[in-house]
Amino acid sequence: MGGMGEGMSEPHVVYENTVDEGKWAMKVVRAKPYVGSLIVTKVETGEEVYHQPVTLAYDAAFGPDMDDVAEWQAITINVIDKETS
Repeated sequence: MGGMGEGMSEPHVVYENTVDEGKWAMKVVRAKPYVGSLIVTKVETGEEVYHQPVTLAYDAAFGPDMDDVAEWQAITINVIDKETS
């Protein structure tokens, strides 16, 4: 995975990262207080392959909670495994 929170250029993006040497992108976007959307995209095609509401602990007021990040990464890895198997 790339660095934590790399490229968070938009204020509503809580977290974004890449997986598998940049082949996949994951992003969590704030939807409303304490709720975000996890989006997994295949970078080469730009195809959004997964979208799921997720909880933002403490409303991610000072950035994402590490437990949230671990959960989002696990979900993303599972999605990618299903897409590539």
